[in-house]
Amino acid sequence: YMGDLQDQFFIIFARKNREQGFYFFLASSAAYIIQSLVMFRFYDALESMVILFTIRALGFGVFIALAFSSKLAKHRNAYRVGVLLGLVVLFFASVLDTDFLYMSGFSRTGPLSNALERIDVIELSLLLLFGVFFNGLYFLEAVVLCILIFLGWVGLQGVRGQFLLEDTAYLVGLIAYLLVQKYKQFYREIVAFNQLLAQSVRKLEEARLVSHLLPMHVAEKYFNNPSGGKLDFTDQFKEVTFLFADIKGFTDFSANHTPEEVVGMLSNLFTEFDKQCYTHGLYKLYTIGDCYVAMGFNDARNRNPGREAMKVVQFAFTLIDIIANVRSLIGFDGLDMRIGVHTGDCIGGIIGTDIVRYDIYGPDVVIANKM
Repeated sequence: YMGDLQDQFFIIFARKNREQGFYFFLASSAAYIIQSLVMFRFYDALESMVILFTIRALGFGVFIALAFSSKLAKHRNAYRVGVLLGLVVLFFASVLDTDFLYMSGFSRTGPLSNALERIDVIELSLLLLFGVFFNGLYFLEAVVLCILIFLGWVGLQGVRGQFLLEDTAYLVGLIAYLLVQKYKQFYREIVAFNQLLAQSVRKLEEARLVSHLLPMHVAEKYFNNPSGGKLDFTDQFKEVTFLFADIKGFTDFSANHTPEEVVGMLSNLFTEFDKQCYTHGLYKLYTIGDCYVAMGFNDARNRNPGREAMKVVQFAFTLIDIIANVRSLIGFDGLDMRIGVHTGDCIGGIIGTDIVRYDIYGPDVVIANKM
């Protein structure tokens, strides 16, 4: 009966059904204790073993409870090390009953000795099953546990003056199989963690990209819509300051330089523009060719029209300084900036479905463009 329970417990734990494995563990322990108590009673050794059985039963109960405290186990290294050492101590406590009887004068041969040794092997198997698949135990810690328990088993046989080849071979095979299963479980957890990490990084990159494509108040509304339902992204603003910046002399520069040089110049120029736009707290709407368009705020929930206008003007002067530096670097004196700034009303919103862009409309936007 004990062997059948052990096999069932082993199969269920290998299938990762922890709830059923927990109950089979209790059933196996109960069957073991009942069988042992009856046997010791038959040999008039019950009274001397009651205390040891009580301590061992309490030890099993504590570790069974801790095994299912996954939050505590996964966040405290000292806790896992304590459980590892506790399992080793529990192993020695589990085999002390046999040595206690031997020290009391019982023969090392006969049915009692054979039964006790079989019980030690079964209980040791349960300890290995329990320890290897412990929630908070890592693979290397499981290896250390198996080594310690196996060395303890070999040393115990040396103290008893006997070597049980069949039982030792069984434990070696069991340890090898458990460690293989533990490694597979550990590998699956690593793969799952890496996939989750990659997914988190991808989501962060997507969020960062969307945050640059959309104003903050629009992006937040977009991310707070997990159901994917239809949202209204239309805004109406008053006293908004717009900026349109056009590169003067760009046509002449393009006519006298290769396409690679033209694109490289624009890339370097607009990269500096973007940095300054972010520094001044503005929102870049888009670029069309050599035209750079921005407005005076990035979040409609936190506006100050007067300060917005001042920041846009400061940004405009910064653009002039940047184009002057680029002009000296490329050696083309005809490069300069035409900048139009105007404050007025507008309507903003997202245009498109799959490829989205936030844009603004209204007569005042046209005025800023024409200026």
